[in-house]
Amino acid sequence: CPELGCPCGCSYCAQRQDGMIYCWGDDRDFIPSGGVPIDEAVHTPAAIDLGGAATTLAMSHNIAIAVVGGQALLWGKAWNGMANTGVSDVEAFEPTPVTDPDTGLPFTDVIDADSEGTASCILRDEGTVWCWGSGAGMGPGPAESMGDWWTATPLRYTQGGEIVTGVIDFCMGCWIVEAEGVKTTYCGDEPTPIETPGGVELVDIECGAAHTCGLDAAGQAYCWGSGEAGQLGDGVATSSESAVAVKRDIFTTGLGAPVVALTLDGDTSCASTEEGARFCWGDLSPRGLEQTSAFATPMDDGIALTRGDCWLSD
Repeated sequence: CPELGCPCGCSYCAQRQDGMIYCWGDDRDFIPSGGVPIDEAVHTPAAIDLGGAATTLAMSHNIAIAVVGGQALLWGKAWNGMANTGVSDVEAFEPTPVTDPDTGLPFTDVIDADSEGTASCILRDEGTVWCWGSGAGMGPGPAESMGDWWTATPLRYTQGGEIVTGVIDFCMGCWIVEAEGVKTTYCGDEPTPIETPGGVELVDIECGAAHTCGLDAAGQAYCWGSGEAGQLGDGVATSSESAVAVKRDIFTTGLGAPVVALTLDGDTSCASTEEGARFCWGDLSPRGLEQTSAFATPMDDGIALTRGDCWLSD
């Protein structure tokens, strides 16, 4: 299972290496049953029929999204506009493609998806990010005239302004834009470029509850945002609006080898290096350690990643 989705409710999903999605848990959000209410818990992981292998899995509290063959398929209870219908209350939503509200046709060039709270977004191959739901999950959101629950609309730098193009990666709250060979990372409802040490360019980002981490081309990890639990990994345990380099100790920047994957959840940050070593910093309680750490701490518990109250072992 290369990927786990653990929302704040009682449903869980995992993506196998072959792209199959399995879900289990309380079916109050109709996620384990694939969108069909069964009024009972699913105790054994059940395969979700998506018609093909998934490349991405994302979840929030009442929706699951998987990217299959260039389409983003969503299912679940989908309240608060999460069904991309422009209304709040949609019951028993079976796996259905996310559509362009202007044409009514499914997006067919989706390469990534993410979801947080009551907003979801997809990244299209053309380099634009489209979001729907309620609240301001990404950037300034749509025009106010769209109401409380908005359908898929492109991410913009200002409300009703220029559409963000050239996006190469995103998470819920931040994105990386490449223009004329220069990569710039933006975050926030009023998009602001993130300053990095020495102007280093980031190529990959992951978002936590109130912090974000990213990698440069050499595999060095950087973090910014809320840092009181040590989740920025720079040894200081304070917040920072600009990116700071993750350290193993006060004398050692980096993790001894290039980082190839980041996993953030809540106030916990974790990384895996190309040599197979794993490190975490911030709130370490999801790893069974009742402590916090402002430095990257080696993990030898055999757990590949954690999301919420789920973990993935080797």
